Order: sequence, then structure tokens, then C-alpha cells
Amino acid sequence: MNAYSPSAFPPEKWAAIVDRPALEKSLDKIREIVRDPNQGLFGPDSVTWRVIAPLPVLSIGLFQAGLLEAPHPYVGFGTAKHSRVAKDPLGRFERSIRAFFDWYFG
Repeated sequence: MNAYSPSAFPPEKWAAIVDRPALEKSLDKIREIVRDPNQGLFGPDSVTWRVIAPLPVLSIGLFQAGLLEAPHPYVGFGTAKHSRVAKDPLGRFERSIRAFFDWYFG
């Protein structure tokens, strides 16, 4: 077994990463910080909005993130096991763009 083997990170260890109470606690902190949920996590006055607002920036950034994450063994294993990206890469890309737009722009 090596670090690149899926058996190096079996499902019984997944709960140690983030459990439900920890996730809810983190989400509560985010809800306290966000002024207007309709404006995403950062708001229109943020640097994030100014950098990401031009449409090509977000799509190029997502493409680059995918290229960087894909070789990581845990990401590859999780993607192969739980994602439809191999069967529908454009659909996966579209869902990612929609999620990021929701996070950033509300």
C-alpha cells in the first residue's frame, strides 16, 4: 500500500476529516459573517468580485483547478467513485460554474 492507493484512505477514515457537527459549526460561522446571502460569500465591494466578475476568469480558473486536482490520489479516487465527470465532463463543468457563481455572487 502506498499514498497513491485508494486503500491508503479507506472510507472509515473519512469521518475523521469532517463530521456533521464540525460542518454545521463552520456553516454557522459563515452565516454570521455574510451580510446578505443574496450577494454570495464576499459581496460586491470585495476583491473577489472584481477579480472573478469577468466571465472568462472563473471558467479558466475552474479548468486550472481541475488540472491541478486531478492527479491527487484522493481527489482522483473520490471523483472516480462519486462523480459523473468521466461520463459527462461538460455537465460537471457547468455544475461547477453554477456552484461557484452562487458562492461568489449569490
